[in-house]
This record gives sequence, C-alpha cells and structure tokens, in this order.
Amino acid sequence: MSSFYKNLSFLAASFFLVLFSYPLTRASTTTFFIESQTSKSMPMAWALAIVVLSVSITLSNKLQAKRGFHYLFKVVTLVTIFIFLGCGYFYLKGNTLFSYPLFTFKEVYIVILVHLVLAYGNSWFTREQLLKWIGPMGAAGGVGGMLGGFFTRYLSSTYGTQTVFFVGVALLLLPLFTTHFLTETIDRKYYEDKKHSSPLKSLDNEVVRKYVFLIAAIILLTQFIINIADFQFNLVFEKTITESSARTSYLGKIYSIINGLNLFLQFIVLPFALRKFSEKSLHYFIPFSYFLCILVATLWGSTYLFIPSIFFIYLKACDYSLFSSAKEILYQKLNTAQKYGAKYLTDMLVYRLAKGLIAVFLIYVQERLILNILMFSCIIIWWIVLKMIFSTREQLYEQSVN
Repeated sequence: MSSFYKNLSFLAASFFLVLFSYPLTRASTTTFFIESQTSKSMPMAWALAIVVLSVSITLSNKLQAKRGFHYLFKVVTLVTIFIFLGCGYFYLKGNTLFSYPLFTFKEVYIVILVHLVLAYGNSWFTREQLLKWIGPMGAAGGVGGMLGGFFTRYLSSTYGTQTVFFVGVALLLLPLFTTHFLTETIDRKYYEDKKHSSPLKSLDNEVVRKYVFLIAAIILLTQFIINIADFQFNLVFEKTITESSARTSYLGKIYSIINGLNLFLQFIVLPFALRKFSEKSLHYFIPFSYFLCILVATLWGSTYLFIPSIFFIYLKACDYSLFSSAKEILYQKLNTAQKYGAKYLTDMLVYRLAKGLIAVFLIYVQERLILNILMFSCIIIWWIVLKMIFSTREQLYEQSVN
C-alpha cells in the first residue's frame, strides 16, 4: 500500500471512529439530562455549550498553531474523557447538577474533533485529491454515525444507559490510535497569516458583503428552525418514553436514521437533483419541504412521538446534506479570499450566534403555538432572502464581467 492510501485509510478510520462513538455519548448524556433536569432546561444547557465552545475553539486554535494537529487531538480527547469520567462519577453518585457539564461538553468535543479531522484532510489533500476523496470521507463518517446508533440501541436495550455512557467514553480512545499514524502537516505560515489579517477584510466590496450577509441570514433562519424542532422533539420524547434504557435506545435509533438518511440524500438524491433540476429549484425546495414538515408537526406533533421524530430526522439529515451542499454552491461566485471570509463569517460566527440566540429565546419562550408561528415566519423570510440572494448574484456576475 502506498503512503498516500495508508494515510487516507487512517484518516477515514479516524473520522469513522469519532462519529461512531458520538451516538453513545450523545444518547446517554441526553438521557441523564432529561431524567435529572427535564427537557425544558435544555435551552440553558445549549446556551452554556455555545459559550464553552467559543472559548474552547479559541484555545484550540492557539494550541494548534504552536503544537500541531496530533498534539491538539490528543489533548482534546483526553480532556473530554477526563471530564466525562469525573462528571459521570459525581452524577451517578447522586449530584444531578453534573448532568449539565456532561450534556454541555458532548456538544463541544464533537465539533472540535470533527473540525480537526476535516481540517487535516483539507491541509493534506491537494485540490484534485480533495474533490475526489471528500465524498468517501463523508461516507465513512456517516456510516460510523449510523453504526454507532445501532450499537447504542443494542447496548441500552441489553445493559442500560450507564453501560452505553462508559462504553462511549472508552471508544474515544480508538481515534487516538488511528490519528497517531497520520503524517504531520503543520502549516505555520497559514496561522501566521491569520494573525496579521482579518478574514472579513476580503468582504470590503459592497455587493459581495450584501451577498454574504444574505447567506448568513439563511443560516441564521435554518438554525432557528432546527433548534426549535429539536426542543419540541425532546418535550414530546420526555413525555412519551419514561424509562431510562428505552430513552437511550430510542435516541440511538434516531441518530442511526439521521446518518442513514444523510447518506441517501448526499449520494443518491443530491447527484440526481443537481442533474435534473436547477440550483435555484434546489434552494427553494428545501424551505418548501421544511414548511410541509412544520405544517404536519403543528397539526399532530404534540400527540404522536413519531411525527416530531420524523420532522427532526429530516431537518438534521437535510441540514447535513442538501442544505450544506446548496450553501457551498452559493460560495462559488466568490474568489478564494472572499470564500474564506464568507465561511469564517457564516460557519464560525453566525452559526454559533444563531444557536446561542435561539437557546436564550427558548429559555423564556416555550409555548408550542408561538414556536410554530416563529418557524413559519422563518420559512417566509427564507423565501424572501433567497429571492434577494439570486438578484444580488446577478450583480456579482455583472461586476465580474465589467
């Protein structure tokens, strides 16, 4: 086996293992939290997670610039294991407040580890290799998440939620082994350049700035809808399923279906849709499909668990596949520097800001009717913003021609 394919195998295995263990830690810590704090307290935990994630990413970037990928991956993994074992011990001893750091940090560590693995691939692959292998890499992660969900369901049904939690923590050690064999790639110049220039400086053109802010508005709206749907799903889930291992098992099934649907949409539906329909049609279809889901959930979602479950599954899978790809296509009208600035604004700043804003909102507003009206309003605004995006993109084209 050549050195390239050997390194590729370890990279794909690392992505697979990171996402394989996540359904176990996510389902078990969510069950712990619901049992001790109830679903109505989740927005507070989400808001805390945004704060912790922001601090963690800042520290991680500084550490990676100094010590590199391998060192940071080990530190994040070992700190995560330490926090999970420590907080898990005190939680199981009866101190239910420790369900907060358990629930919060499971939102944090997965973002950092996934970002590290994908960032490593971006820095190691050439452009041609990236276009060729990014799909299989995504498939490796999707299969890992799907199988992890099945494994979560089996363990919880057979041995209970506590076993799922500790097995999930133990599985975090496996990516340490696979990433250890990855070749080193530290681009010091990249980090030095980042220190002396702001990514947002590339957005100094007025039309470009308007275009990027409209993309950011769509991301804001989608995160509002997804997090409200997540919250409403957990409210019905808590009321419908009351036994601990049954809750963990059900969540494992949900995460498996999300990853399976993500793979189907990404590799079957999306290539067909991009060949048969226009890009504009894809963009308008996504909020239209959300609108239909919200309508069904509004009418029957408080009575039957499977309805908010299907809604939540579709939103998450679509966000990972159809929406993610459609969003990336919008960036193609920008040059390299503008893409970097745009993705920094949307993926780093706006994404976290949106989750933080809706989390704070949900702390104080939890009335189902109001939340449904808010989701419908987001859909209407989304359609208006799309119209503005395609109008502004024509201006970008005219600007580039002139």
